[in-house]
Amino acid sequence: MKRLAVYLMVAIPLAVASCSTSFSKSQNMENNKQETVYEIAVFRVKDNSGFTEANQKAIDVLSEFDGYLSSRTFQNLADPMIYMDMAEWASLDQAKAAQKQFEKSGSPEIANYLQNMEKVTYFAHLKDIHNGQMHFRATQEGDILEFALGHVASADRDNYYRTRIEVLNQIGGKYDFIREVQTLQSIEDETQFLDLLRWESAEKCEKVQSDLQEDPIYLDFASNFDMNKEMIMQFYRQIR
Repeated sequence: MKRLAVYLMVAIPLAVASCSTSFSKSQNMENNKQETVYEIAVFRVKDNSGFTEANQKAIDVLSEFDGYLSSRTFQNLADPMIYMDMAEWASLDQAKAAQKQFEKSGSPEIANYLQNMEKVTYFAHLKDIHNGQMHFRATQEGDILEFALGHVASADRDNYYRTRIEVLNQIGGKYDFIREVQTLQSIEDETQFLDLLRWESAEKCEKVQSDLQEDPIYLDFASNFDMNKEMIMQFYRQIR
């Protein structure tokens, strides 16, 4: 019970809203769908007054790099100086090559963007797990995105996959305010898993968390996580 409470409540106050821009190259997406890699970076900026415009210009340059598929940018509502970039790449090699190219670019747009970064607090390359994407209802404008990061030991991996499907199907069948979920696994650290769940609101997500505290299916699922390692839970909202 104590372990579940920790998993549910870590960083709940960090409600955030996203400032999201998406760009895609449909041909690359179709040709490389099986190899998609997600690059996620969470960082603090020195000045956010012109961040949206600077981010747009940097993405315009990034979108020309080999292997680029799409990207989104999110802003933390609790602390508007914190942002998260999430980019999709056709392969890990192309993602890493683009990272080096981005950092060494002579582009004034990228230079301006990087100079405004104060600190990167999270960075990883991730991939979809098998049956990682589950769709329950159509997403709607204003939906909340829950960002839940945890670690699963190798010995618990099979039980994690099984109980994950069970608990998500239970939630999706019982509550009409969950839209979809995407689960990613870190490539650099295979014990690290990231759930991205879309909800109607943060309040309704928290209601589900409260309802599940005595649920045996969820207790089984939550027992897979290593409570001695970092766990992060945040909420995001798309605003453009």
